[in-house]
Amino acid sequence: MLSSLIITAYLGLQIINIPEEALPGWLNIFKEYPILNQGTVEGVKDSFKKISEEPHSVFLIAKEDDHPVIGIATGIPLAYLSEVELFEKNDLKLSDYFHINDVIVLPQYRKKGIGLKLYKKLEKNAGSWGYKALSLCTIEHEENHPLKPLDYKNPDLFWQRLGFVKTSLKTKESWPTIMDKQGKIGQYEHTLIWWIKELKPKAK
Repeated sequence: MLSSLIITAYLGLQIINIPEEALPGWLNIFKEYPILNQGTVEGVKDSFKKISEEPHSVFLIAKEDDHPVIGIATGIPLAYLSEVELFEKNDLKLSDYFHINDVIVLPQYRKKGIGLKLYKKLEKNAGSWGYKALSLCTIEHEENHPLKPLDYKNPDLFWQRLGFVKTSLKTKESWPTIMDKQGKIGQYEHTLIWWIKELKPKAK
């Protein structure tokens, strides 16, 4: 763990006040494999404004010294997302679930416990708001993807250690995607694999 690590939380309406200087670092994180999202500052601001309308939305920014963003984590009630029909069809109660949208750390800061600390803060929020379970998605890519780093570590083991169970549920979502090493951008449909974790009831 970094001794100078600072994690700042933005909840609900506070999200629209995320500092402008944090946005470039935020976008750089999303460009990393496996997300490969070529977003824009304007697009990020629009999403912040929309999500801030949900009181139980959470955005976390991890920074260290002069680096304004070295990691991010976001969470929101599952019922807010467009993929909710999938859960309804499988008899899963939407109101029970808090969705872990992102937990991402810049490559040079990984293996320092930052991702775990970000996740724990999201889980704590979900528990304090009374959610009974968590959900998240991982991205399915072909094994020989041209932008996959040689030292890339599949996140499945990380989530399994935290108590998540991979389901057979899958959805599709598209976004402006970095397609190759030359930086070609295309609208690409990604396959998302769903995971769930039951939270322990609070002790009375």
